[in-house]
Amino acid sequence: MSLALLLLAQAGAPPARLSLEDAERIALHESPDVRTAAAAAGGALADQKAQYGLLLPRLHVDGNVQYWGAPYSVSFLSSLSSLPANLPPQIAQVLQALGSAPPMVVRNTWTDAVNVTLSEPLTSLWGLYRTYEADQLAREAAIAHLGAAGRDLVFQVRLAYFHLLEATGNEAIAEDSVKQLYSHVGVATQQFEAGTIVKADLLRAEVQLGQARQDLVKAKAAVLEAQAALDALLGRPAGETIEAVDPFTGGMPSPPREGLDELTDEAIRTRPDLRELALRRRQADKLAEAAVSQLIPTVAVEGQYQFQQGQLFMPENQAFAGATLSWDVWDWGNKYYAAKSARFRRDQAEETLRAADLKLRSEVQTALQELRADHDALAVAADVVDQAQEGFRLETQRYEAQAATATDLLDAQAALSQSKYRLSNARFDYLIALAQLEDLVGEPFLGR
Repeated sequence: MSLALLLLAQAGAPPARLSLEDAERIALHESPDVRTAAAAAGGALADQKAQYGLLLPRLHVDGNVQYWGAPYSVSFLSSLSSLPANLPPQIAQVLQALGSAPPMVVRNTWTDAVNVTLSEPLTSLWGLYRTYEADQLAREAAIAHLGAAGRDLVFQVRLAYFHLLEATGNEAIAEDSVKQLYSHVGVATQQFEAGTIVKADLLRAEVQLGQARQDLVKAKAAVLEAQAALDALLGRPAGETIEAVDPFTGGMPSPPREGLDELTDEAIRTRPDLRELALRRRQADKLAEAAVSQLIPTVAVEGQYQFQQGQLFMPENQAFAGATLSWDVWDWGNKYYAAKSARFRRDQAEETLRAADLKLRSEVQTALQELRADHDALAVAADVVDQAQEGFRLETQRYEAQAATATDLLDAQAALSQSKYRLSNARFDYLIALAQLEDLVGEPFLGR
């Protein structure tokens, strides 16, 4: 969004006070990434329950009703119209009796059947259970991913919130500088008209005032840009002005705690993104075992009950129990290479986890070094502000006593403004470094 549009959007909008905790809560509620991760966790739970159902005996029912248009009958008259002469008398009598019988209905016009089958795989239970364990790990990994998404979002919100606080503080410093220079230009104008300073001194004061006004315009634009960045994370319209509330009002932040190096191992255990990688590695291991189980024959036991009506030579009720064996003796290496691929994916997950472990250890050490350096820089910047304030006070007294020139006073004022900018930036650099370390190790350093 351009500066002009930002200014139009912010014009006339009363600022809304928003604490850091409220910003984090709103972002977590509105974030599409968090919602997507939550939906993935729900889907993983459903997958786990679906796989669990494959471990239990399966009850299958099927049935049919058929209409054949007319019954099907068999008559013995035509087949027995001529009997061989050499048949035994007893058989000839039986056949003659059948030949004189009416047609026999073999299949009715309507037939129906119901089959109820109960089956349970035996040899495939091992592979099915390994797949169930893999789905269970996938669900835990999805939950860990949800935690990682929320944690990353909170970190991004904190960075944006701190940048807004920093921009707001710099805007206040710029406004104070402009006010002081306006006052100085007024005094310089009177002195020039009285003939106590030359035109060059007045022009120098006016030029410095113009530069300060430019700095103020840039500072206001930085505030609007920081607000827009925070709005994007919170899902808020850009027209609502945000008044960030500084949660650290106790002056100088506390120095880094000692012994933070020992938190690296704890971070590796508790960070949700690393926990997700560890769970994915275990999941890949279970899937590799499940893939190997596909290489063995499949033996299953089953029992079936059948009910049929409408057919002569089929009993209405019958049942059986037995076992089946199924084995793809040769499938051109399909299952073999599938198992091999699963093992490679397990190795890949192992290396990914190891790389993340090494990266985190390096990042924690770097963050610790940056945090300590930022704290030292913050202490130096605070001392410089004190010195600059004292210098400006002395130059003001000397100027009023006509022992210093307007140039000396302007230089002291510029040095004071710059030192305040550096202190503000150093303070939020330290807070951002602290937030970065908290995000890495999961330790709540930003106690409020």
